[in-house]
Amino acid sequence: MSGWRQSARLSAAKAQKGASTSKVAQAGAKGGTSDKHAGNKESISDDNLDEPEDEDEEMDSGSDVEYGKPPPGKKQKLDNSGQRGILPRSTDKNKNENECLLVKMPVNILFEIFGLCPPQDLLSLSCASHSLRTHLLSQTDPSRGIWKAAREYAQGPPVGPGMTESQWARLIFGKPWCQSCGAPNVQRVDFRLQRRACTTCLKENLVVTSEFKSTFPDIEPSILDLLRHTNIGANGRASKSRWYWHEDVEDMVRELESIERGDHVRVRGALKKEAFIAGRKKLVKAISEHAKICGEWKLTAAHRRQEEKNELSRQRYNDLKAKFIELGYVEADINSIKGQKVAEQPTPLTERDWERVRSPLEKTIEAAKSKRLYFERKAVVDKRRNVAEGLYNKYRRSIVPSQWRSLPPLWSFLAKPVFKDILEAADDLEVTELHFQPALDSLPAMVLSLQTGRSAHLLELIQTPPTTPAQADAEPGEILPSPPHPYSLDSALAVFVCEQKCKAATPPGSSGSPIPAYVGHEAAAAHHCRGSYYSAIHGHYQTVFQLSKGGVLAASALLKSVGFDDKATCAQMDTLDARFVCQVCPARKVSGKLTYWVYPWRAAITHFAHTHQTKPCVPQWELLDPARTELVKGRETDSTLSWACNHCAQHAKQCETRAKVVQHVESIHAISNPSVAVDFFRLVDLDPIPATLHIPKEVMPPPPPLQDQYNCLQCAGEKPSARARLFILKGVKTHLKEKHKVDWPMEGRDWRKVPKT
Repeated sequence: MSGWRQSARLSAAKAQKGASTSKVAQAGAKGGTSDKHAGNKESISDDNLDEPEDEDEEMDSGSDVEYGKPPPGKKQKLDNSGQRGILPRSTDKNKNENECLLVKMPVNILFEIFGLCPPQDLLSLSCASHSLRTHLLSQTDPSRGIWKAAREYAQGPPVGPGMTESQWARLIFGKPWCQSCGAPNVQRVDFRLQRRACTTCLKENLVVTSEFKSTFPDIEPSILDLLRHTNIGANGRASKSRWYWHEDVEDMVRELESIERGDHVRVRGALKKEAFIAGRKKLVKAISEHAKICGEWKLTAAHRRQEEKNELSRQRYNDLKAKFIELGYVEADINSIKGQKVAEQPTPLTERDWERVRSPLEKTIEAAKSKRLYFERKAVVDKRRNVAEGLYNKYRRSIVPSQWRSLPPLWSFLAKPVFKDILEAADDLEVTELHFQPALDSLPAMVLSLQTGRSAHLLELIQTPPTTPAQADAEPGEILPSPPHPYSLDSALAVFVCEQKCKAATPPGSSGSPIPAYVGHEAAAAHHCRGSYYSAIHGHYQTVFQLSKGGVLAASALLKSVGFDDKATCAQMDTLDARFVCQVCPARKVSGKLTYWVYPWRAAITHFAHTHQTKPCVPQWELLDPARTELVKGRETDSTLSWACNHCAQHAKQCETRAKVVQHVESIHAISNPSVAVDFFRLVDLDPIPATLHIPKEVMPPPPPLQDQYNCLQCAGEKPSARARLFILKGVKTHLKEKHKVDWPMEGRDWRKVPKT
């Protein structure tokens, strides 16, 4: 059949099929059938638009189209003025320029070319010209072989039952358009319905079994056995229900009516109808079985496409890596671009693409290069630092262990030029212990210099006179607090804190809480902020002290409770070895009894400076009597890992408890009754858990009496702060004379005594 005749035949079939559809819709409307889809526009599926009539006949089992009528004539075109007339034809020159030379090739050559094309290209060629369409969509063996070879080459699933190779190719490999409304980007194909439809069309056209009777009241439900169905609704989720396509129901009704209207006798017609029904049931079953195969193919195809994308991504990354290697970068730095979208997207790398992505990727590689060089350099420096650390530990073991407390850490020396020059030498220099020998020889002098500088810094804090907090409205005679202040490094008031707000270093495995305040020169000299070589060369973690105001106040109150003045020394308090109870802290109820924490004098000061620093308060202490002091000393246990032997370097790396160190001194060094600071010492300042003591409430002494204080009655009409101002007797009289010009102040009229509470 010629191309013109086939096209005309297809047009006539479509026109008559549309007219027949309208009649069936009108008949259904009169009979009460739902006309929801009667006015829908003709489907733009492959069955109606893209295939000739021969293929449509293969898809359907019968047709009610009559071919006796000629196709409708074309309307005459209008010219620019809107009048019918003969439009000028294009010249032969333009016609020759626009004519496709591919259609002039011999058929055998065309079929050789078609045999090398994938399904997508065959679909595009079938829409390129009428001649190519005729060749590709003809139901000849060569044409079917071309489509089959293309499908197998693309690893597509077998052809669906009731469909041709070209129809199946358009459904699987065609553009993702909805076959009903033409909506784009419709990726899901329902293989049970053999249709690609958008969500909107699915909602409008799918009919569930439970609603079939209400949608088609005049149609027997037995017709559903002849229709394709799916178990996936418009929501995209599978279920046990069955959905049918609305137009399939109408088409099947027309198909059955066409068979019944045949010119054959009743018996022959009945046989034909029975054969048709049996064939349809067999076809529906085959479609359902085929859908399972397509579902497995879909998963396999998705996995294959992902593998292809991964391969493209790997190839793109390898191409980028090759180009950056040509620029002089190393693979370790280039690996930093892994994971970036522009480096691993599944598209080939072109020169234009390379120019676009080079700059941002090169910045990432440069950053990785800088980071790599930094860590390579750090590894070299750390290796040299380990050599210096070994020499420093040898020096540390060579001195008396009690000197370890004030020995500065290694990192404080590494910033010195004698160490720094070796650590920062070129990478090709293999540093050994001999390189550090000059630095090791000068180590005692550097230790003495650092210790002297620490003592000078602490002495400067001591020699700085205390500043009395000024008040804007202070007057002569007004009570202003004069804070206590230490006047020597050995003073018991010498309480320091680190400006870095750090605590004493806690060795691994040690128990107890680090002391936040340092009482006395020796405790301050033993503190060193945590740091490293890198922090030292940049000036970080430099230990800077300041006097602890709360600690000095607590120490002053402590000295007064034992009868000492502010000039008492740490040695005097150590000799006294008294125990104290903080009266600011409330009692703890243990087993129905009120118990109090009991502290040695240093622990009492650090307790107050640490615990009561957030809420300023006046320190108040109770000195225990000798009997209770001995009782508490018997209960005290020091389980902190902070003690070391003073005769060997056994505990240079790991301190032990006091009991274990005493046992070590007695067993190893054969010293009975070892003494503190002579045979063993506390290397790390860790505050042990204080002992507790039950003190009956009636035994607790009352708070110390307050000094008599007075108010000025002449200030009664002023602001509340002026009315509540406190004076001593001499001060209130001076205040009345200076401010209120009262030369002879009298009690009850000008001033009054504040009652004690």
